[in-house]
Parts: sequence; C-alpha cells; structure tokens
Amino acid sequence: MAIRRDFPDRARSIISRDKESLRLLKLLLEEEQRVLETRDIDAINATVQQKLDCLKALEAQERERRDLTAQSGLGDWNRLLSAMDPALLEDWKSLAAQLREIADAAAINEKIVNRARHGTQRILAILRGQVADPAGVYDRAGRTREYGNARAITQA
Repeated sequence: MAIRRDFPDRARSIISRDKESLRLLKLLLEEEQRVLETRDIDAINATVQQKLDCLKALEAQERERRDLTAQSGLGDWNRLLSAMDPALLEDWKSLAAQLREIADAAAINEKIVNRARHGTQRILAILRGQVADPAGVYDRAGRTREYGNARAITQA
C-alpha cells in the first residue's frame, strides 16, 4: 500500500498528543507523590482519576497508531514514520526518555504506597494480637512462628 498524503499530518498529531499526554502524566505522578506523602485521601482520589483519564487518552492514541500502521500496510510504526519523514521517527524516539522518567516517578509512588501498606498491616497485626516480627523464635522446622494465642489489644 502507498502512504497517503494525510498520513504524515495524522502521525504528527498522534505524536504531539502523545507528548502532551506524557507531560501531563509526569505532572500527575509528581502531584500524586505529594498527596501520598500528606495522605490527603480526597486529593489522592482526584489525582488517580486524572491519571486514569490520561492513560485512557494514551490508549486511544495507541489505537490510532495501530490503525494508521494497518492502513499503510507497512506493519510497523517505526517503519511507517521513517518512510514518511525521518524527523517524525526522531520525535517518536525522543518519547522514550519521557517514558523512563515516568517509570521512575511511578516506581517512587509505588514504594510510598507499599511502605504505607506495610505500616498499616503491622498496626493491624498488633491490634489483632499477632506478633508481626517474631524476634528470632523458630519452630522445629526452622520457620518463624506467629503466636495466634496472643491477646488482642482491642476486641470487637
């Protein structure tokens, strides 16, 4: 199949929207980190919803890329961009650096969430009367044990 005249403009539009979506996603991840540290539930929920909307936009742009690639008959987005305009391919490849930054920001947020989850689980275990970290006591099989007969601090 031949590359139609409107393909380069459509590809530029997709890449431009990808850049904007990634920029917004990075800002949202930074905002999410701030609200996770302050534990503001309403702000966390709002930020997560905005992130989901941004990810939906990125998915829609991915579908557009696949459609454009299928219409071209080339079977590969990079080959299509290279055939249309090598500058488009360079723009596309520059998004990889943004993706690495986004992955790093997402990993930081994941660590914050995991740390908070671990702390909450520890507190709940204490409230249930479970020993969270059994200070080096092992059973005959060499495993550490949690004592189920410990008294709970509270009762329902």
